[in-house]
Amino acid sequence: SDQTRPDALSRAGGERTIAETPNLDRIAAEGAAFRNAWTSTPICTPARVALLTGRSPWRHGMRGYGNYVAPGSYSDWLELPATMKRAGYYTSVVGKNHYSYNTTSMQFFNHGFDEIKLYEGLLENDPFADSFAVLDTY
Repeated sequence: SDQTRPDALSRAGGERTIAETPNLDRIAAEGAAFRNAWTSTPICTPARVALLTGRSPWRHGMRGYGNYVAPGSYSDWLELPATMKRAGYYTSVVGKNHYSYNTTSMQFFNHGFDEIKLYEGLLENDPFADSFAVLDTY
């Protein structure tokens, strides 16, 4: 996850943990766990594109929620999922996947993922959440 608070993970949350996460705890114990991590921007959408491309928001062009990267402008970018797939990993993206508000092209969402399962938010019949639901239908 690119936006998980420490108290949402039992290994990192300590006494303040709000959820039991045994599988994530196992992965952290057997692999790498970051105690200090930084993001290229505090805004989720451009931060996710930065994670995928290795480019800062000022290089990939998406600097806010309402921005999008024009189709075709990213075709030659080295992207993490495609690189992992070429190395033999099965790649997938699950959940909300806000890369842009340009929902006319699934090409931008592919990025070399073997599997894409996009879901709407957890809140239903909530006027505030419903105002964003249209953005999750891609």
